[in-house]
Amino acid sequence: GHAERVHSICWDANGDYLASVSEDSVRVWSLASGGQCIHELSSNGNKFHSCIFHPAYPTLLVIGGYQVTVFTPFFLGYSAYVGYSKYEWAVSK
Repeated sequence: GHAERVHSICWDANGDYLASVSEDSVRVWSLASGGQCIHELSSNGNKFHSCIFHPAYPTLLVIGGYQVTVFTPFFLGYSAYVGYSKYEWAVSK
């Protein structure tokens, strides 16, 4: 599980995945794999606070943070960060 307190959870539109958010990380859990964590993304100090699966793109998880918004197509293994102060994209793999 998470090392920090969980702030938010959300289900994908099909009910196959659950995402949980704490300040330090986001985890995606699969019901098909018995509730196993299938993806984890560290906040790298950005303090995450909320999440929602995109309604039109079910594998796109949008994560809100205090300083950044993250768009992560979790099956592809990368994330795009949008910083509020700089308005720039940074892609990490």
